[in-house]
Amino acid sequence: MNEGHSMKYRWLLILCVFAGIGSIVWLSLPEAPASVRQGAQAVDFSLPDVQGVMQTLPKGEVMLLNFWATWCPPCRKEIPSMAELHDKYASRGLKIIAISVDHRRDDLTAFMKEYRMPFQVLHDADSLVSRSYGVFRYP
Repeated sequence: MNEGHSMKYRWLLILCVFAGIGSIVWLSLPEAPASVRQGAQAVDFSLPDVQGVMQTLPKGEVMLLNFWATWCPPCRKEIPSMAELHDKYASRGLKIIAISVDHRRDDLTAFMKEYRMPFQVLHDADSLVSRSYGVFRYP
């Protein structure tokens, strides 16, 4: 085997090893203990908004709960479409609540200054509410 093929073989072997390790890690991540079923009662919660004021889950409203994090690239990418959804349907009663699982409130505040977020943003720093809804992976 010439040196070029040998080098390609080594890189392919390294790539396969990393893919295997990545697959093992992905499959070992915990699954949600229970899924939220359609028509099930929403899990009640109370979380602070970005000013630190405690907010509760609204009752009797049509809403979209979005669990996300500033460090999640797909989550960041979906914020503008959520803003469009809000602008289009808020007058018809849709309420969007974006629940951030960032550990530090400063990260969330800086992100909100960068992005237009016309909907309610709450902070679930310990991820307790996220877990109660069966959310373990983002997005």
